[in-house]
This record gives sequence, C-alpha cells and structure tokens, in this order.
Amino acid sequence: MNTLNTLESWCKDLEIAFDKGKKQIFWATPFDEIKRGIILAEFGKDYSFQNESLEKICERQKEMFPERPLWERLKETKNDSSWESAPIVELGETLLQEALQLNTTDIHLEPEEKQLKIRLRIDGILIFHRTLPSWLKEPLLQRYKILSKMDIAERRLPQDGSFSFFKREEEIFVRANTLPTKFGEKCVLRLLPPNQTRDLNALGFPEDTQKKLLDFIKVPQGIFIVCGPTGSGKSSTLHALLHEIIKKPLNVSTVENPIESILPGANQIQTNEKAGLTFAVALRALLRQDPDVILIGEIRDKETASIALQAARTGHLILATLHANSAKSVTSRLNDLGISTNDLSDCLIGTISQRLVRKKCHCKTSDCPNCHNSGFAGRIPIFEWIDFRNKKESEPISYYAQTKVKNNETTKEEIERVLGISEN
Repeated sequence: MNTLNTLESWCKDLEIAFDKGKKQIFWATPFDEIKRGIILAEFGKDYSFQNESLEKICERQKEMFPERPLWERLKETKNDSSWESAPIVELGETLLQEALQLNTTDIHLEPEEKQLKIRLRIDGILIFHRTLPSWLKEPLLQRYKILSKMDIAERRLPQDGSFSFFKREEEIFVRANTLPTKFGEKCVLRLLPPNQTRDLNALGFPEDTQKKLLDFIKVPQGIFIVCGPTGSGKSSTLHALLHEIIKKPLNVSTVENPIESILPGANQIQTNEKAGLTFAVALRALLRQDPDVILIGEIRDKETASIALQAARTGHLILATLHANSAKSVTSRLNDLGISTNDLSDCLIGTISQRLVRKKCHCKTSDCPNCHNSGFAGRIPIFEWIDFRNKKESEPISYYAQTKVKNNETTKEEIERVLGISEN
C-alpha cells in the first residue's frame, strides 16, 4: 500500500475502516476468517476487530479519505494517463454536466500547441469555457471516441459517432465529430436532450404568425418549407408543427439526421450514409408505407428534392427544411437543385424564413451570472413568410427585427450581428 489511493481502494473493496491510534479494524463480516487473515497480514496482528454496520463503515471511510478535487486527482495521472482511468472518465462526465447546466448546444474541444481549449455554444454564441493542459488532449479525446464507437487509432480522417448519458434519469444524446488539425484532432459534441419539442407559443412566435403556420399544415397535400442558416431553429419549428399534426389520426413519419427530439406517435428514421440509408432511400421506402405526412430533415440534393415533390403531388403533406437566405429565395434554391418552377407551382404551399436573436435578460445588464454576464438569456425568432396559394407574403424579416428592438426584447447590435445588416 504505497499510496493513499491504493489504501482507499483496498478498504472500500474489503468494506472495512480502521483507527490506527486505537489499533482497531471496523468490519461487518465477523465470521470471514479468510478476510481476517488478509487484513491482519497487511495491518499487523496487534489490531483488534470491531463489528459495525456497513452504513457506519462507509461514514468512517468518508472521514478517512475525504474526496479530493478532480484537478488534483488528474495531476496524479499525468505520467500514466489513460482514457479509462477514473479521473479521465470523471473529467469527460464533468464537462458534459457543466455544459448542460449552462444550456449549451455544442462543446468544442480545440487542441492548441500547449493546451486544450474548450468553448461552448450558448444561445448561438461560442463562449470560452476553460483550458486544460496539453497532456489531457489525447486521453480525453480517446474517452469521447470510445463512447462514440469511433476508431481511436484513426487520426488522419474525420469521424462521426454518437453516444448517450444520463442526467437525473433523463437520457441525453450526444452527436460527436472529429477533425484532424495541426495540433491534434478537434472534437465537437452536440447535445440533444430528448423530449425538447415545444409548441409555437413556447418558441416565441406571436399569435398571428402561429395561426398562419397552423394554416399551412391544414391542407392534405403539398410541401411546406422552412429555411434559414444552420442553428436558426428550423427543426424546432417543424417539430412544433408536427406535434400538432400527430394529434390527428394520421400516419406520420420523419427522416432526419440526427433525430433531435423524440416525437411520440411519429415513425422516426435516422439516416445512415455509411449503410446506404440516405434521405432519398428512406423517402422511397416511406412512400410504400401508406404515409399521410412526412417530415424531411433537410433537402440537400436533386434526388431528395424530386422525391419530395413527387410525394407532395401524389396526396401527401411534406414538411422540410432547406438552406436558403430568404422565403423568396426558396424557389431559386430548388431551381439550382434541378427542380423547375412549373413543378413547384403545382405543390408548393408556403415557405418561412427565420433567424434566432438573443433575448435581453431580465437583469438588463452585462454583469449577471444567470446570463453568463452577456446581458442575454434565451433566443426568440424573427421571420418572414410567403403563402404561395394566394400569393400573399408577410412583412420582411427586418421589419420583425425592428419590432423586437422597439419592444426592448433585444438590441440593435444583436439584430445587426444576426442579419449582417444595419437596422437604421
């Protein structure tokens, strides 16, 4: 027993405690002579035994071996660090728990020459979280790669994977991606808490816009598209709409990558490019499953777009996302993918373009720990829509942005940051 850690583990394994001053061993198994012999061989035959409950022995162990800070225990593993060592496992878990507490969507592990930098994306903004010494880069990355079922020996190519962990009985899904860089592999972890689908009101849409969105999905067939850049809340909006549709006696299916929230009542499919389960393949299969409504996580190529429009023309309601800069540019974006304007005119119901802007924190100051000293807490949508059935469209997205500023819900600077334009 050369170290305290070894002695602590030994006592816990044998379920004993001891008092050196009184030369006493506390245990709960008085008739285990083999165990008695092992203990006396280590402590010496001048020790006597005292019977106690396991609960009392655990209390004594906590007094004998007070828990040391994680960083102190990590230092002990510096010369022999491994992804499976207890401190590394705890470090990986601690980072995930910290990120959840801060309402983080993505964790960025960024290797630098002399350290590992960790940044968190909170309310759409990357915020510095902490740095770790460089010797932790490999074991921590290997820990996440093992959890994600990646090849830890492969360091030259990007890899994708996923895993889950629990927080108070709630399972949290994590999508992981690695990318080789000059000073090692960068890793991004996207946190996907389950059951996060919220209604349109909770997402921040005003009542008149909610009514318009619900009107779009009342029709039995056609295609409705939500557009905007990455992280603009497109999937959340569609999931909120699908939550309303599921209340009806309909066959509802989704094709997503990844499945970002569980929708009870929907048949959810996650694509797998490596296995050949692409968006197009999944859509073709779904069309033979007697569908009523299909949600497409993203239209990204001509094949997927063509199948989606074919489904919309043959009696199905299709909800989809598309990367486009505005509601008007959806048609030109689909033209770029090889879809003709005539084909779109037959089945395009409507489009909505949206962005998320940070909402002012109730503290109205930049010196508040509840909003990470940013002055903002949470995000609200700004949007514009076009109804292609009656050729009507809303005010431009900049109009709603200016309204949020006038109502003191956000700031002019935040609008300019999100839209990339001046709101003068």
